[in-house]
Amino acid sequence: MVKCVEMGAEDYLTKPINPVLLNARITASLEKKRLRDQQRELISKFATKEVAEDLLTSGFSLGGKHVDASAMFCDIRSFTTIAESREPTETIELLNDYYTLMMDAIGGEGGIVNQMVGDGLMAIFGAPLPRDGHRQRAVLAARQMVELVRLFNE
Repeated sequence: MVKCVEMGAEDYLTKPINPVLLNARITASLEKKRLRDQQRELISKFATKEVAEDLLTSGFSLGGKHVDASAMFCDIRSFTTIAESREPTETIELLNDYYTLMMDAIGGEGGIVNQMVGDGLMAIFGAPLPRDGHRQRAVLAARQMVELVRLFNE
């Protein structure tokens, strides 16, 4: 894949070319590319594909931005009581199965799991990329989640 490289005034050399300056510019350009690639790799480890692309294209903003989106929160009713009656490995297996089902329902409706803490999770619909019908998608995902939990309990 070929990508355009942005160049600024400091990137141009006049003729005759000074080999020392040319080497310095090439080294600096390669270092910038290495740092960008490293940043891209790091972001992709900790963010969804959509969030990573948004951050890399629009940049990082500490203030955030206002968007029209829907948030969904869910957890397992009486989880503490359930966990107390099981072995730790059984509890982890339960959580893994639960999260797999919930993430399938959420992802199937275009949502993104934003946080997972213990047995609870938070999902976002309509962000970071705007999506029409995010409210309806959140409701559809919730209905699927309820049905999946019902089937799982059986």
